[in-house]
Amino acid sequence: MERKPRQIRRKNRSANWIPAEKILLRKLVRPHLSIIENKRTDSETNQKKREAWNALCNSFNELSTIGIPRTVVNLKTQWCIMKMEQKRKRLAATWIIKRERPDTSTETLISIKQEKPDSSDETVSSAH
Repeated sequence: MERKPRQIRRKNRSANWIPAEKILLRKLVRPHLSIIENKRTDSETNQKKREAWNALCNSFNELSTIGIPRTVVNLKTQWCIMKMEQKRKRLAATWIIKRERPDTSTETLISIKQEKPDSSDETVSSAH
């Protein structure tokens, strides 16, 4: 019995995201955040999520000055990447503080973080 070589389907890459696009995405997600980040998965909630992402995609493509049209899948993927990056930054900051102050309690860490809020942290962290 002869085996056929397995074909690997490669994902099509989209153009790299520039900072202006990420800022635009962050601004456009903000009004839809409660819907997009809703943990429920019933049909009504999923329909609202689809509608929110479609509206967001249309707005993004209208307002983007780059001229590269982005799909809903592109926007969702980038949004997840941005959330993960922000989470990594927060975790790294926590470890730095813990290393500098090993006796620091969790409550103190929270208050230290609140003293110096990061402007880009505001939207992404509220998604959790």
